[in-house]
Amino acid sequence: MRIPDPAQASEFSIDVLDDDGARPASVTGCITIGESREYFQAPLDYWGLADYRRSWSVALRKLVDGELATSCLLVSVTDPASANFIGSWPLYREGEQVFLQERLIFMDQLDAPFDIDRPWLSIDPRETVNEDGMRISEWTTDIQSIRDFLSSHLP
Repeated sequence: MRIPDPAQASEFSIDVLDDDGARPASVTGCITIGESREYFQAPLDYWGLADYRRSWSVALRKLVDGELATSCLLVSVTDPASANFIGSWPLYREGEQVFLQERLIFMDQLDAPFDIDRPWLSIDPRETVNEDGMRISEWTTDIQSIRDFLSSHLP
């Protein structure tokens, strides 16, 4: 049985894997949380790579600085005026721990218009069990790992 290295268990990063400077229709991105890697397709028809990275930086900094207990990483953005949903990874900070879940933000289920500059306003409170009683997939990291990622990867 392999025992996870505690230093690696809390590793965190988010970025695109195929940033070669070309302008494809979408890019593959990856969120690393400990030893887990979760991949996503980020469409580039509405937002470019700089928009995604700026959004990630703002969302993570607000969480690290303690301005927010709930934040959100947008990973699949199309024009909110015509989109059915936006792909996201909510982050829920509880003390030094941060819980991440993969979620779709359905535009027709929002109480207020979606604010692309403050997507965390459209994130529901953390739940660990869905309406059918099934456990919601969740990953855990710590705030220091996010702080370390910010200082070395995002402006």
